[in-house]
Amino acid sequence: MPATGITSAGAINNIYAYDEDNKIEHAHHDYQSGALHSEHGRLAVQASAEMMLLTLRSISRGSPVFTDWEIFKDKWLKLSPAARMS
Repeated sequence: MPATGITSAGAINNIYAYDEDNKIEHAHHDYQSGALHSEHGRLAVQASAEMMLLTLRSISRGSPVFTDWEIFKDKWLKLSPAARMS
């Protein structure tokens, strides 16, 4: 994978909860960030791969819960102190 300017996911600043009535309100960057050629898209692929490995490790250990969930959460799902829900 080519090097990118983004080296980590960073903290989550904004969470937008879409529902059936407002799903059309995606911003243009919502779509661009999911493209595999974008830095954010590559990070999403990396996070997804790590989630799959987390799942497989937990299953192989016979654990009923995710092993190393806190590590994954701190790396990929960390909220910024300024995070807001909209």
